[in-house]
Amino acid sequence: MKCHPDILLAYCDALSGVAVVVLDTKGLITSCNQAFLRLLSAAADQDKHISGQPLERWLTLDGSSDWLCFEPADTLGTRLFSARLVSDIAGVPYTGVAIRYQSEQAFFIQRNLQQDVDVLDKITGLNMEISTLARDLSRKNNELSRANKQISLLMDTDPLTGIYNRRYLMPRLEEMVSYARRTAAFTFSLLMLDIDHFKKVNDTYGHAAGDAVLRTLTLLLGKNLRREDILARFGGEEFLVLL
Repeated sequence: MKCHPDILLAYCDALSGVAVVVLDTKGLITSCNQAFLRLLSAAADQDKHISGQPLERWLTLDGSSDWLCFEPADTLGTRLFSARLVSDIAGVPYTGVAIRYQSEQAFFIQRNLQQDVDVLDKITGLNMEISTLARDLSRKNNELSRANKQISLLMDTDPLTGIYNRRYLMPRLEEMVSYARRTAAFTFSLLMLDIDHFKKVNDTYGHAAGDAVLRTLTLLLGKNLRREDILARFGGEEFLVLL
């Protein structure tokens, strides 16, 4: 993804203090940040006088002059360079990294090459950290989504028989009634049933046997219903089937 030059310049000013100057394919300055102006001891209002000027008017590049002009390309290119200020009699060395992409190239300039490398390493590290955080966030969101589905399933399911419960069925029934009232051609049926003498089963054979009866009836009903039908335990030994 290509970063907008103004964002790039503001980032380097605010967070790294690295001098940045952006050039076009002819090696002419199109924009720069405040750190670059300070490097030239130029006031901020002189930025308009710097724009459109060749970079070599301000910096003497060692071994990189032939790289200032280039043909636009979509391939990202990087190159280390060293330079000296034209106005600096003492010839204090500067080093940096030039990054070229499409029709622009940006020069990141500092007095110490290692500092530039550290800055780029930090940027790379931050990007990797952001990518890791994004992956972690995506994973957490997926886990949260699965947890919410599991919670909804637990809340809507009868724990003994594994079928839907009354909480789930009643809203579906209300939806069916509402749709049937709006659509004349739509009809549905509701079947309600219970187990005769179920209390006698529990009293005679125990609640474990009663639970087995409930589960067995659930399996029997499920085998004889269509996929779109909804079977729910309404309470106790009572069942509802929405057809």
